[in-house]
Amino acid sequence: KKYGGVVPLVLLNKIRGAAFVANEPKKTKPGEKKGARQKALEAKEGDKLVDTDVVLELCHFQYREMEIKSITALMSMMADVDENGDGVLQFDEFADLLLKIDPMFTSQDVLEMYHECVGDDDVVDKDELMHLITERGLRFAVYTRAVGPAEDGRA
Repeated sequence: KKYGGVVPLVLLNKIRGAAFVANEPKKTKPGEKKGARQKALEAKEGDKLVDTDVVLELCHFQYREMEIKSITALMSMMADVDENGDGVLQFDEFADLLLKIDPMFTSQDVLEMYHECVGDDDVVDKDELMHLITERGLRFAVYTRAVGPAEDGRA
């Protein structure tokens, strides 16, 4: 996917601020066997470890926030290019929207995506558009356009 693998800076900062915990291995009682994990922890005493539960929770909430922002931005962009205000996009409006999302799309890209999502009525409604954006992995591109490069970590 074109935008896959990029971790937004805002998420990295949240992880740095909340997920690291000091390595304080639990003390074993006399005669108690130490597991491999406990031995590894003791070998690196003083290092900082990452609390995976915190990281996963932060990632989940950040993903939900990004999803909401991208959907809101997409609906706003759709309204901006919908010249006649009928709530659906003709080809020219659809092309304008895609080029707002990613100016690097070629006319061939736009045509392919139009045919991929257009209904029997030769217009693209919001549900067809959402399906295309999701299937093509473009939500992060929409999010990036909405918040700008300062927040997405790709400055």
